[in-house]
Amino acid sequence: MSGTFDKFTERSRGFIQSAQSSAGRFNHQQLTPEHLLKTLLEDKMGLAAQIVETCGGNSTEIYQLVQKELKLLPKIDGSGAGQLYLSSKFSEVISQAEESAEKGGDSYVT
Repeated sequence: MSGTFDKFTERSRGFIQSAQSSAGRFNHQQLTPEHLLKTLLEDKMGLAAQIVETCGGNSTEIYQLVQKELKLLPKIDGSGAGQLYLSSKFSEVISQAEESAEKGGDSYVT
């Protein structure tokens, strides 16, 4: 990962790396927020799922919807496979996370 993620904790970077791996398994060329959400919902500690449930959502249903969305994304095979780019939406999510951390007075994105 590039210097873009220097302000992210090890755990946060781990989630991003897992999302990258997920994109690779799906043969996707772009890393999207959906890949990250899938990874967060799969976390054994279940923090993301707990947040969704606390807000009145259904984390299992959201996970299933994310899985369906990921299956709809274009797949890349052949010479273009393996090259992964950040989607503009993913970059936006990363920027928002950095801004939220700054506003909260945190040095790192957790």
